[in-house]
Amino acid sequence: MELRHAVIAAVALCLLVPAGGALFAAEGTSPQAPKIGFVNLKEVFEKYERSKTMEKEIEAFQAEENAKLEKGKKEADELEKELDLVRKNSKEWFKIKSDILRKRKELETDEKLAKMEITRRLLKATEEIYEDILKKISDHASAHGFAMVLKIETEKVECDSHTELTFKVNSRAVLYFKTEFEITKEIIAELNAAYAGTKPGEGEGKKEGEGKKDETKKDDTKKDDTKKDEEKKDK
Repeated sequence: MELRHAVIAAVALCLLVPAGGALFAAEGTSPQAPKIGFVNLKEVFEKYERSKTMEKEIEAFQAEENAKLEKGKKEADELEKELDLVRKNSKEWFKIKSDILRKRKELETDEKLAKMEITRRLLKATEEIYEDILKKISDHASAHGFAMVLKIETEKVECDSHTELTFKVNSRAVLYFKTEFEITKEIIAELNAAYAGTKPGEGEGKKEGEGKKDETKKDDTKKDDTKKDEEKKDK
C-alpha cells in the first residue's frame, strides 16, 4: 500500500489563473497565444516529501495494528491448545470455548476497524496532498504568466488486459507537448521547500553569508592582535 498509488483519478488538470496581461492583444493586432504549462501529477505525488512522510506514518500505524492482531491470534491459538487438554463438555471446557469464540469475534471486529481507519487516513492524506499540489501549481502559474496547466503522463502504456489498455489510451488527454513547458520539477522543488520551511537555495545562501561573517571576525581579531604587539614594542 503506497500513498502515491492513491492519487485522485483525473483525466486532465486544468487551472485557469489570472495572467499577467490580456491573452489577446489590442483590437486590430494578431492574437497572442496563451502560455500553457504541463505537470506530471504522479511524479509530484511520489517526490513530495510531505507525501512520503504521511505514507510512512500510515504504514507505521498499519504495522502496529497488524502486530496487535497477530498477538490476539496467538492468544486464541493458545486457548485452542488448552481446550484440547480439557474434558469435552465439562464446565471448564465451555468456559475456554466461550473465551475462544469471544476472542475470535473481537479480532474480527478489530481487523475491520483497523482497515476502516487506514482507509480514512489514506483518503485524508491524499486529499491534503492534492490540495497542496493544486495550490502550488496555481501560485506558480500566476507568478509566471501561465494561462493554463495540464496534467500529463509520461509512462509507457503497458497493460495485461485489452480493457485496461483501452481505458489508459482514452484517458490520456495530452498526447504531445514541448518539454520546455513542463514545470513538474519546479513544482516539486517549491513544494518541498515550503514543507521544509525554506525557499529553494535559501539554506546555501545562509551558509555562505555565515562563512563571510566568520572570515571578517577572524580578520578583525588578527588586526587587534597586531595592534597589541606594536604597543608592547613601543613601551
